[in-house]
Amino acid sequence: MPDDFDKNLQAYCHYPLILAKQELEHSHKDMYRIVTINWTYATDHDPDSEIVDYEHVHNNIYDKSLGELFEWWLYIEEAAEYIISIEKIDE
Repeated sequence: MPDDFDKNLQAYCHYPLILAKQELEHSHKDMYRIVTINWTYATDHDPDSEIVDYEHVHNNIYDKSLGELFEWWLYIEEAAEYIISIEKIDE
């Protein structure tokens, strides 16, 4: 890990295990809207032909829980997709 890895850490404390487990379970219920730019060229997925538009890329919007977001991030880390915003969805 880089020397400055924890430079953004704002607080630290010991926390009861029972509360930590409850918060983790609760966090899986919260949903987030993730907006990304996928830098692959836009493609029209017509069954007969795939027309590539070299003037456009993909702007994607996903709704995911925190757990889903982190699992997904492990997959897209090597892809051409970059997160540009994350917003909690209030129900």
